[in-house]
Amino acid sequence: MKQKLLLTVKTWKEGRNFVAYNPELDVASQGNTLAHAQDNLREAVGLFLGTTKRMGTIKEVLREAGFSLESNQKVYRPPHLSFDLVDVNV
Repeated sequence: MKQKLLLTVKTWKEGRNFVAYNPELDVASQGNTLAHAQDNLREAVGLFLGTTKRMGTIKEVLREAGFSLESNQKVYRPPHLSFDLVDVNV
């Protein structure tokens, strides 16, 4: 059975392209639409994790990124994150 990895994705627009970024694994990708950027991020994360799996370091990489394996559901969950806007005087 394959395991699922639930990712946090931060997206924004840069010029004509959209950027999709996963902060836990520090992986980003881009596309000409929001959906395309997210699809490209899935592919980039898949390639990254495939490489770590072949190297035998996937569990270590995920643990260092703050993920944990739930034994009953076989799902890696991201660590608790919060994205907020704050005022800063400059």
